Amino acid sequence: MNLKSLTIFVVLKILFTSCQDHTDSPLHLFSNQIPSDSASIFGEGIISTDGYEFAITSNPEMDEIFFTRRNPGENNAIYIMNFMDGAWSTPEPAFLPSDEGWDFEPHVSPDGNRLYFGSTRPLEDTLYAKGLYQWYSERTETGWSRPVPLESPFKDRFVMYLTSSQNGNLYFTSMEEGEPIAD
Repeated sequence: MNLKSLTIFVVLKILFTSCQDHTDSPLHLFSNQIPSDSASIFGEGIISTDGYEFAITSNPEMDEIFFTRRNPGENNAIYIMNFMDGAWSTPEPAFLPSDEGWDFEPHVSPDGNRLYFGSTRPLEDTLYAKGLYQWYSERTETGWSRPVPLESPFKDRFVMYLTSSQNGNLYFTSMEEGEPIAD
C-alpha cells in the first residue's frame, strides 16, 4: 500500500469512527459479559428463567424489547419490557394476548412502527382453518393497535420466523405443500 492510499484509508477510518454513536444501549444492563465466541445466558433471572424463552427483538432505540416465553404448563406468550428512568420494567405479557391460542416469535420492524408475530389465535374470517398465521400490530400514539392477520400469501402457507427489512420486504421460512420435512 502506498503512502497516498494509506493516508486516504486512515482519514476514512477516522471519519467513519467519529460519526458513530458510542452510547451504550440499555441492553448492556442485562449482562456485564463481554461478547465472545462462547454462549452466555442473557438477562439471567429476568429474561432467561426456568421457563422457555426465545425470539427476542427490540425497537431501534433498544428501549423496548419483546420476547417469547413459555412457562411450565402454559402456552407461548409474548412478553414486553420497557427501559424507563434508567431501569428495565418487569417482564409482563404484551398487550396483544388472545383468549385462545398462543403467540410467539415477535419481530419489530426496522422503523419500530410494526410488530410482527406468529399466532394460533383464531381468525375472524372463518373461511380459513385454525392454524398458525402471521399477524402484525402497528404503533400508535397510545400504544399498539389491535393485531391484524397478514393476508395472502401468508394465509395460504405455513410461515415462521418472519422478519422485515428497511424497505418493507418480508422474509420468512415456509414449508410448501408436498415438500418433505428435513431431518
